[in-house]
Amino acid sequence: MLEAADRAVHLTRDLLLFSRKQPVHKKRIDLGEVIRKLQKFLTRVIGDDIAFKTRLPEGEIPVLANAHQIEQVLMNLATNARDAMPNGGFLNGCGRTSTY
Repeated sequence: MLEAADRAVHLTRDLLLFSRKQPVHKKRIDLGEVIRKLQKFLTRVIGDDIAFKTRLPEGEIPVLANAHQIEQVLMNLATNARDAMPNGGFLNGCGRTSTY
């Protein structure tokens, strides 16, 4: 129930950001950490017929951004890649996709 409430909060923020009624709050985040935390979820989203692998450098990848928006972008990219490979394939976290 708490997760659903948290998702509702983020959805409301996204809608307000989209309508330009709420400012974007950027802060210094580690992009690698955001990706590592989201990896398991992305693997479930794309399904079993698509192999998913990321290659991140050692150490921090500092960026000035909103972590939730970065997560949304990564989820959109993963679902778009999944939809582009209906027969399965390989999604490389370095930006390359290929199909079987």
